[in-house]
Amino acid sequence: MTTPVGPSGPLGPLGLGHLDDTERQCERHGIDLDALLHLAVLGARTPSFNHDIASKIQGVMMALDELTELATTPELVQSADMAHSALRELNELLKQNRTLAKVPVATRVPLQELVTRAAQRVGVSLECVPIVGDVKVAVPVVTQAFALAIDAAAGIGRRRPLAIEVARDGAQIQLVLPLAPGAELAGETLAIAAWVFARAGGGLRCGTAITTRIPWLG
Repeated sequence: MTTPVGPSGPLGPLGLGHLDDTERQCERHGIDLDALLHLAVLGARTPSFNHDIASKIQGVMMALDELTELATTPELVQSADMAHSALRELNELLKQNRTLAKVPVATRVPLQELVTRAAQRVGVSLECVPIVGDVKVAVPVVTQAFALAIDAAAGIGRRRPLAIEVARDGAQIQLVLPLAPGAELAGETLAIAAWVFARAGGGLRCGTAITTRIPWLG
């Protein structure tokens, strides 16, 4: 049984959701509270999961080092190198999860770097003019918020290109993510992203595109 969150208030009865391009609560992309809480359950498991995975990675790496020393043929050496490469990538993914689970601390970072990293995380190819300027945000969580918004706007497909528009809006910088044909926006995903952008002093709106705003340092 699902528990939908209705529009009784600016962002629903629990202060959840996001606004549309008329600055009203979006009624097209509602929230299934059960689905949102399920995502929260997954998030609550993250710290202990990260610890468990780190221990397993360390054990596999030690065993692989021993196998590498015993490798006597080029084929075995090549296989060991490939395994080492995969472990390094896995360890990098774990580092991303660990930083996301830490207490957010605002850091100055080039916005271009942050958005590019977010697009790479969800396999989207960005097409836009260079974004000049820095923002001061909690990088791990804001990167994830951008990743959620970009992933939602880009829809499904193999290469998933996304041509975004960048504009100044007073002291904030605005990124407009056009919706790809067939893109289906989940209210729970947009609510999470909107919450992160709001905490960073910006916002998220939906309409014919997903529009994000964030304070800009220049």
